[in-house]
Amino acid sequence: MQITGTTSYPVDAELLRGLDFESFELGRRDPRTTRVIDAWAACMEASGATHAAGPDEKPPALRGSQADAEEIRTALADVACKENTGLVGTWAGVEAAYQQDLLRQHGTEIKDIERQRQSQLAKTAETIRKTEYP
Repeated sequence: MQITGTTSYPVDAELLRGLDFESFELGRRDPRTTRVIDAWAACMEASGATHAAGPDEKPPALRGSQADAEEIRTALADVACKENTGLVGTWAGVEAAYQQDLLRQHGTEIKDIERQRQSQLAKTAETIRKTEYP
């Protein structure tokens, strides 16, 4: 409380976390991203990979303590298909554009958050300076 002025989670984190989730969802639903996801899925199917998860989902857990031949083939196909379709670069670029838009829309709020964080850092430094060490 001495540093943040509150005993709860900082309210600014909610805005920043919300903007992060919003940009992810906007990027995921954008037609440029859905096109490369569809291309990735077609590539995976053509490779015979049995990967049930989408490109943004956690793959299924290993069936044993080590990956078997099918799991290795699927992982290799996943990487190759992501490279061949440009999925990662496209999705990241699309999401980054949405993030820039959101930063512009919420610039004043984000500047306020930055000022609050700088104040907290100054209070932290002062608290540390005042602390006596044995």
